[in-house]
Amino acid sequence: MQTKKFSSYTRILKIILLLTLVTYLIVSGKLDLQKLSFLIKKENLLTLLFIIFLILISYISFAVRQKIFVNSLGGNLQTFFSFKIVLIAYFLNNFLIGAIGIDLVRIYYIKAHTKIRYSELGSFILIDRLLGIGSLVFISFLTLLVFSFHGASEYSFLVNFGLIQYLWYIALLPAILLGLILLLRFEKIYTLCSKIFQRLIFGKQIQNFFYGLKKLTDQWKTFFIIIGLYLIGHFSTISGISLLALHLYGKESMVASFLLSPFIFLAGVIPVTPGNIGWTETVADIIWSIIGVRGGATVFAIWRVIILILSLIGGLFYVRMGKNYSEARKRQPCAE
Repeated sequence: MQTKKFSSYTRILKIILLLTLVTYLIVSGKLDLQKLSFLIKKENLLTLLFIIFLILISYISFAVRQKIFVNSLGGNLQTFFSFKIVLIAYFLNNFLIGAIGIDLVRIYYIKAHTKIRYSELGSFILIDRLLGIGSLVFISFLTLLVFSFHGASEYSFLVNFGLIQYLWYIALLPAILLGLILLLRFEKIYTLCSKIFQRLIFGKQIQNFFYGLKKLTDQWKTFFIIIGLYLIGHFSTISGISLLALHLYGKESMVASFLLSPFIFLAGVIPVTPGNIGWTETVADIIWSIIGVRGGATVFAIWRVIILILSLIGGLFYVRMGKNYSEARKRQPCAE
């Protein structure tokens, strides 16, 4: 009972924060509503279609990655069905704001069509998040590498704020993360870690997580294919945002998008508001403003609108499959 009350209070607080942030962005002029006309002007049609194409590439890479992950756990997920799960997850996340998360939808549909245990699915989601974070930072590293050797001097904000120096330090994180994951391939190291995990609080859950990682790294070709799919998906998304920024605000905004979007997405992992509406845009505005580049909130707001429109395709799949969220909650109480 207390848990339900706490959940209700948390949801109310998130809604209040959402309204506060959105109001602040509009009243302060950080969110330029006139730029929304980008979506309806005929001269922007080709740019918009290419952005949608990049989003679909990221969705397809997501679906293929999910299929490989699930099938490595003993499932039998088909690529097109995996793609439908991705679209349905985005649809429910966008239209049932605050009531359901993308990961919960994925767990429900995968569990409904495979015999994989909940503990394994939970580990799969955590591993998916971990590798996703690492690949986001790695993309920033690659972009930084390009601008360090060519073109950095053309963009004063890269030099004036010492951004290059700090991003170099952050770029070491995915290399360290990958190294630690690959160490689990050695049986002695994995056995030692397992003994340590058994003595910790939530040791069983931690052990399941690292077992999933080891199982994945034992299939090293599959592991690196998955890493490649992460990079393709995230790079497509960041390219789409950067193209939108270029069209709306020019080259400096495009460069800022390539370098800083991964960190904005990382901040978006924290569930501050329902669907992180207002939160992602505020973070984008703050980060871009620090380095003297404008338009962060507007670019990410328009990006959100495009994603929202595209997620309607997932709604069609959702209706056709005859699944509803209330049924999912009844059949899967432990996923909460």
